[in-house]
Amino acid sequence: MFFFSFRKFLHIAVLPGIRPRLEQLFATGFQHIAYCIALVFSSVKLLPANHPYLQASSIGHYGLRHVIAEAANNLVLDIKNIDQIILFTCILIGLVLMVIQVLLLGLSFLIQPVFADMPTNFAGFFITPAATQGEDIAGILMDLVFGIPDLFNSCISTGDICQSASGRDVEAQLGPYAGESIFAPMSFPFPVHHGMHQLFQMYNIGLLIVATMITLYFMVTVVAETAQTGTPFGKRFNKVWAPIRIVMAFGLLIPLNYGLSASQYIVLYAAKFGSGFATNGWVLFNDSLTGEGYFGNGQKLASMPNVPQLSALMQFFYTAKTCQHLEQNGPNSNVIKMYVVRGTAPGTTPPNYLEITQSTSYETMLNAAGGDSVILIRFGEHNVEENGLWRGNVKSNCGDITMRLIDPRNPADASDPPDEGILVMQKYYWFMLKDLWFKTFEGTFPHSPLNAYTENFPLNTVNRYAQFGDDPNALLPPNDFKRAVIDFYEREIEYAMRDPSASVDSRLTAVIGSEGALEKI
Repeated sequence: MFFFSFRKFLHIAVLPGIRPRLEQLFATGFQHIAYCIALVFSSVKLLPANHPYLQASSIGHYGLRHVIAEAANNLVLDIKNIDQIILFTCILIGLVLMVIQVLLLGLSFLIQPVFADMPTNFAGFFITPAATQGEDIAGILMDLVFGIPDLFNSCISTGDICQSASGRDVEAQLGPYAGESIFAPMSFPFPVHHGMHQLFQMYNIGLLIVATMITLYFMVTVVAETAQTGTPFGKRFNKVWAPIRIVMAFGLLIPLNYGLSASQYIVLYAAKFGSGFATNGWVLFNDSLTGEGYFGNGQKLASMPNVPQLSALMQFFYTAKTCQHLEQNGPNSNVIKMYVVRGTAPGTTPPNYLEITQSTSYETMLNAAGGDSVILIRFGEHNVEENGLWRGNVKSNCGDITMRLIDPRNPADASDPPDEGILVMQKYYWFMLKDLWFKTFEGTFPHSPLNAYTENFPLNTVNRYAQFGDDPNALLPPNDFKRAVIDFYEREIEYAMRDPSASVDSRLTAVIGSEGALEKI
């Protein structure tokens, strides 16, 4: 038998243990902090091993102030107890810092922090500017997948034409639908979305039926145990969490609009605001990184390739020019020229060879290459009768050099032009190869600092060392000439490679001229 008074009945019916439940929910967990600190104090013998505060059964019957006061009574200020003094001091400092942090956390909700670029409202944190215009990519994808009106509000659900970040009409680029939305014949949500909503509704109703059966079972069990023990909600059930779980379960499982439950709406809103929060944070990070002087111009964040070493190339051209003068001035008088050669048969289109002059354009060379990704440039003599076994009927008297085309597409083809950056570098390399052959190592280079060297050094080398040479005192290239040539072209390559301010045509006009001479940086 048990006694059940009218006062206790009113207490349970009118105010069903709210205060005890709040205490059990929020206060009981902190009781273990005092127990843990008591264990720390016992490790340095500030509390004896048999002290009641060290018994797990005593948890909840004392607080922090009791533990600290008991430890302070046992603390003796002596150098022999330096470990106890340090530990006791650290515990006090830690508790004080914890209290200060709690106070500062409370103040942070009342005082607006001053950050120049930090958002100041909910929209600034969780909604991107693109989302307000219906152009947020995450919103577009979520609308296409789930089809929930008035949730993500992208251009898909509002019926507007979707545009890219550069302002281009995305749908108009799909071809047959240019000029009107591809979704014009359908209203949002689309038919596939209606079918998906029905699936969601059926799934949620099934979960709700299962939850109702489980809840009815627990209600019968709780009533039976309450009648048997006289304790509200029985003795086996958590009096704090059981009612909350029951209410929350039904609140989250009941289907709402479009067959989705409240829990599923929470997930979708979390996806919406989470995506916005991540995007805004990333944008703020990049703006701060590039706007506070860390990197200055954002272009510095992109890695730049190193300028290639040109010493081997310069050495080859010097040797090839020396070979040319040796062949042409020797007893055979072979005419050595610069050719682009291919492995095709004579008379084919394009032809199997192309003689290169100073005016041969980059586009002409590409046409002669016929789409090859590697251009073979040969310095030799062209003779159909005598050089039939040589590629392009050009004998390699003075060597070959290859020019690898990363993008072999011809810029003259407007339907499929090459990439701009690659085109700039390939055009410059082609110009440099011609410039080295026809000017630099002929002693006719007119630009500073190379215009100080007017000697034809390859010819001087032949005249000085060849058997038929007529000038044993001919001037050979000094070391500063070699370094000047390499430095000049390396600086020109760097300028062509790293100048972001102009288009291909204007850049080449400024840097290498219109198939003319280089301009000094």
